[in-house]
Amino acid sequence: MIFSKVVSHRALRKFGRRFDLLPVWASTALGLLAAAALTLLAATIPWHYGAILISAVLVGCFWLAYRAQPVADITAVEPESFSREVFTEIPDLALVRLPGGEFTMGSPEDEEGRFKNEGPQHQVMLSSFNMMETLVTRRLYMEIMGKDPSYFKGESDQRPVETVFWRDAIRFCNQLSRRLGLKPCYKLFGTRVWRRRGGDGFRLPTEAEWEYSCRAGTTTRYYFGDDAEALERYAWYEKNSSGQTHPVATREPNDWGLYDMHGNVWEWCWDRFGDYRKKPEVNPVGPWKGIRFRNPPRVVRGGGFNNEAGCLRSADRDGGEPSGRDGDLGFRCVRAPRRRH
Repeated sequence: MIFSKVVSHRALRKFGRRFDLLPVWASTALGLLAAAALTLLAATIPWHYGAILISAVLVGCFWLAYRAQPVADITAVEPESFSREVFTEIPDLALVRLPGGEFTMGSPEDEEGRFKNEGPQHQVMLSSFNMMETLVTRRLYMEIMGKDPSYFKGESDQRPVETVFWRDAIRFCNQLSRRLGLKPCYKLFGTRVWRRRGGDGFRLPTEAEWEYSCRAGTTTRYYFGDDAEALERYAWYEKNSSGQTHPVATREPNDWGLYDMHGNVWEWCWDRFGDYRKKPEVNPVGPWKGIRFRNPPRVVRGGGFNNEAGCLRSADRDGGEPSGRDGDLGFRCVRAPRRRH
């Protein structure tokens, strides 16, 4: 499965990531076989050539481990129906269990308001996961992080938290995981962020997970249809927001019970912002390096309170600087079942 894919430079760059798809026993067996092959090869050539060969392989392994992006957790068990989980000990925290499935990601070329970066359309298959029913609220963020960075405070702590760095959202995910006795999904070191193997806590959604959740089985411009005139019932945007955020869950949800997938605030995703692939993908985590190599933008989705209707479409996407803090940029978390081998 893996070696048949490694036929081009593009595939080679994702080689380390694809290793994460293997069961532990298979990865261990491959490692032992590779070590044995290298030992035999090194024994048949001069020692200095053998040392160079083994050193090159070790450097390559470390490079792959350093650069690789983790795949979303995979489980063969899919829920038969939607379910909702409420955490009574933590305010404003409720999850909706979404079944895994396949969908067409991106927008067709004839969709009104379409941007070039929304294509090409391609098939994506996702495992089941749990998505937050609402955006992270000011009250929930304050409960977990002990502070409220929001620009819009006003009369309600049910407004979505905003003015949040991408790494602030990552830290929130880890802290919420610890609060509930779960293993955090991320490791942080300076400006670097890694996914932890075996983490079963909260994390940011991948871009594919976000669009899949937003569409809720639809293929239209919005999760309720194609008519932007009906958007006021489902979203806070430039036409009805009065230039500010609004309490979550005050517009109508999509068919999967998720609120504010259109409008109110943009939502951080895990992926680097870059081009789509044409080929079908399973649990994609975005491009290897994004539109630039160093500190690439991260995907933001959903549109905000000050955006026009076209920016709230299910397929609309943009990139936000990880160190950027805007008054229309928030997030919600997901939690995937721990991978079973």
